[in-house]
Amino acid sequence: MKRILTQLLLLAGLLAAGIARAGETADTITSGSFRLPATLSLPEGATAGVVLVHGSGPSDRDETVMACHPFRDIAEALATQGIAVLRYDKRTYVYRDKSVEPGKELTIDDEVTDDAIAAVRHLKAVLKGKPVYVVGHSLGAMMAPRIAQRCPEVSGLILLGAPARDLLTLAGEQVKYLMGGAASDAAVNQVIEQMRASAPESYWKSLEDYDPVKTAQQLSLPILQIQGGRDYQVPMGDYYMWSMGMMGKKNFKQLLYPTLNHLMIAGEGPSTPQEYGVAGTVSQEVTEAMGDFVKMKN
Repeated sequence: MKRILTQLLLLAGLLAAGIARAGETADTITSGSFRLPATLSLPEGATAGVVLVHGSGPSDRDETVMACHPFRDIAEALATQGIAVLRYDKRTYVYRDKSVEPGKELTIDDEVTDDAIAAVRHLKAVLKGKPVYVVGHSLGAMMAPRIAQRCPEVSGLILLGAPARDLLTLAGEQVKYLMGGAASDAAVNQVIEQMRASAPESYWKSLEDYDPVKTAQQLSLPILQIQGGRDYQVPMGDYYMWSMGMMGKKNFKQLLYPTLNHLMIAGEGPSTPQEYGVAGTVSQEVTEAMGDFVKMKN
């Protein structure tokens, strides 16, 4: 009986997964010589679309973090609102240490910008010229202004957990947070040096030459920034830096959700890495706000 029950539960899960993915099709993004497996959610009558751009590190199209799949959640939620969604496996996830053309050195554009632009243009063609927005999370949100700056096909930006400062500085703050403020300068510096050693100097140099807030100041397209109040990876200080830097810009709007963590999933108390080991779903408030923002502009 127990075995039968287990099989029935498994079958129910498979059926539910099939229902959740109705309307999705396999796709491919071509960016230079790189081909990135993708998933396209294309609801009937879609009047606009979004491209999802990942955070740092190798990441699949669902932006899987332990038991959580924030990009899959967002794609499913927006598709039910009539918005097309394109999500793809990140180049560094598919190609790992072969993520640059022969003879080139890795930069942030190789990791993020170039592939996001290719994805925007691909979705724009699929939608036959209808508006396409970039939804960036973490590093993807940081790079979204540059994507828009270099790709006039972008109609607007949604920034989820957007850093205003460089990744190495944020890494040091994360160490202090996780150690309860007891981290020594030596411990912090060790983590920063280990992180710096994980990528070539050309990569860090390309980031040092980029300021996301100053780049966003030069844009006239609509920008929505969404921040979780329990986010320790991109803390409230960065949110306020965006507020100050974009002050007076009528095309810029911020939303703050106090109970959400870095993945836009609700919880209680201080956020920890272990929280991501518990399956959660991106807040409905967030996905509804994203949908309203896209539909309001079209």
